[in-house]
Amino acid sequence: MNKNDLVDHLPDLRRYARSLLYTPSDAEDLVQETLLSALSNLPLWLRRNKHRAWLFSIMHNNFVNQVQQGKTREKHFPSLVTLYGDPIETPACDVSPGLHRALQCLSVDDRSLLLLVAQAGFSYAQVAHILELPQGTVMSRLHRARHKLRSLLEQADNNRYREQQ
Repeated sequence: MNKNDLVDHLPDLRRYARSLLYTPSDAEDLVQETLLSALSNLPLWLRRNKHRAWLFSIMHNNFVNQVQQGKTREKHFPSLVTLYGDPIETPACDVSPGLHRALQCLSVDDRSLLLLVAQAGFSYAQVAHILELPQGTVMSRLHRARHKLRSLLEQADNNRYREQQ
């Protein structure tokens, strides 16, 4: 395993970062910050078997730190109004704009869980390791996050239906 192996994980890291953050440039900054952290801890990288999960852990922790420091919250997360109101920039990720809007209305924790499982394809055990949570907690929070997302999407559909009437 060497530095060049980091490149193999770039597409997945970029996709996850773009789903977490609202603008592609800020998502790319998060990816770069993640890679710098990984490279500065290269001896740890070389000793690990689960490189992908380790990189996602670094990215998640960097993102949470940004949110806690207030660097991202207001800038990147639109209010519920954007779910039903004015169109927003189409996200640079593999989801529809309506789903992206609904994801942005979820809490950071709920969105992270959903994206790590549904988009990045991690198992519950891997997500538990990445987020440093018990697996049972991951499963119950994921269930609640899916329920919230489903409710938001149903609300948006109902509002669109009423507007067409």
